[in-house]
Amino acid sequence: MPSEVHFPEELVKAEDQSGNKFTVYHDLERLETEMKRIAPEDSNTIGDYINGIRRLSDVDLMEVGFWKFRDWIKNIFVLIKNRKVTKYTTIAFAQRFKNPALRMFFPVIQYGWAIIPMTLNL
Repeated sequence: MPSEVHFPEELVKAEDQSGNKFTVYHDLERLETEMKRIAPEDSNTIGDYINGIRRLSDVDLMEVGFWKFRDWIKNIFVLIKNRKVTKYTTIAFAQRFKNPALRMFFPVIQYGWAIIPMTLNL
């Protein structure tokens, strides 16, 4: 019998040399609040990021290689709408932030690999 999956509240925590801290939460409301705490001046870019996650939350991107025609029809509009976010690499999207701390944290919080496509970060 499979075990129950448990997702901790926090995905990762990061701290820079100046003591700035950033916690990535699984809960999108908490994540958005945390990002806006660090960089209120980046509210629009943060909103784009959070909305991108929400739009893709029902799309299993790990299965794209197995999609049938009907799967593409079902998901293509979500993928197109998300192009505002997914056209970037993670490091390129990070450059949209005005806040230097968030710009530094963002490319390395998910896999420590700054050139991955944003789709994998969402």
